[in-house]
Amino acid sequence: MLPYSLIKTNLPDGLMELRGYLLQVEEQRALTTIGRTYLIKAEVSQDAEISNNLTRAEEAFQESLDLCGSLKEVLTDHDYCEMKARSLLNIGCVMMRLMDRRGEGEDLTEKCIEYITQAVRLSHKYHLMEDVYRGESLLAGIYLRNGMYPEALKQWDDAYKTAQKSRNKSDQFEALAAKAKLYIELGDYSKALRYGRNAYKLSSGPRTVNSEDREVVKTTLSASWRMKNATEQLKQVGQNEEKKMKLFEKLGDEAANIGLYKNAIKFYLSMLESAKACGKQKDDLIRVYVSLSQTYKDIRDHDNYEVYLRKELRLRKGKTLPIFIFLWISPYNFLAYRFFSNLRNGFVRICRDPTSN
Repeated sequence: MLPYSLIKTNLPDGLMELRGYLLQVEEQRALTTIGRTYLIKAEVSQDAEISNNLTRAEEAFQESLDLCGSLKEVLTDHDYCEMKARSLLNIGCVMMRLMDRRGEGEDLTEKCIEYITQAVRLSHKYHLMEDVYRGESLLAGIYLRNGMYPEALKQWDDAYKTAQKSRNKSDQFEALAAKAKLYIELGDYSKALRYGRNAYKLSSGPRTVNSEDREVVKTTLSASWRMKNATEQLKQVGQNEEKKMKLFEKLGDEAANIGLYKNAIKFYLSMLESAKACGKQKDDLIRVYVSLSQTYKDIRDHDNYEVYLRKELRLRKGKTLPIFIFLWISPYNFLAYRFFSNLRNGFVRICRDPTSN
């Protein structure tokens, strides 16, 4: 077999150039695979490793995008646009995850929207409907994350139409289910019921969705119905604060059950106002404080979690040790440590003097 150096010197320049392009194509695909590997690792990593894996995924996807430009001359327009669109979508997807991890300190929203919008435009040009749908659903998620509800609804409308064009029942189901949940968040329970029913009907078809997703939309549909009824009852009870308290609790529980924690907090705060207005004491207030602290914990708002936990503990004077043990063995055991660090006598002081701040 001839050595590579001899082959290289005897190959025409054009053929060597082609070989270089082919290697770049394989490198681009390899970088995409590496990025996806880190993205999957982030899904299953311990909390401390998630951001690192996401950053590495972003770097790999960015390198794959950079390589696309040098391959434009040797790829067909269709293949080039497909390669570039998917690289842009991958970066946008990672950016969304990074925003969730980094919080409000580093807002990548505009950049993320720019990448994904460009990907959707390229995908539309060559009728890459799977990528169009993926981009539109990602944009809906970004807008929803930023409280831009009209924009989120429009994107889910577009995504549903895309899924209809490609006759993808699973994507149609996802878009309808997302709209149902979004309308619950907006407090329009009638529309939530309409889209929830449509999603549930689609889920009954053969091999449309898995049983777990079907149960999720069933739960959303049930929550829509119960929240609609509770809201209608609220309009009828007038100034009866005790009845309002129970109805707000029902609304909060339903919202929390389907993952709408911010809505749940609003209902629980209204429940607290009604409880105080009708003179409720220890046991009823403890119930409200437990609901609030647990829901703040769900959205990782540690400060408010601690605020309402303290309020609960002050009312549980003499019964705090079991709660402390729960804190210490829970994923939020760092809060027990904070109690010790921030107060002179730590958690013991809270137990002995419930009125302390």
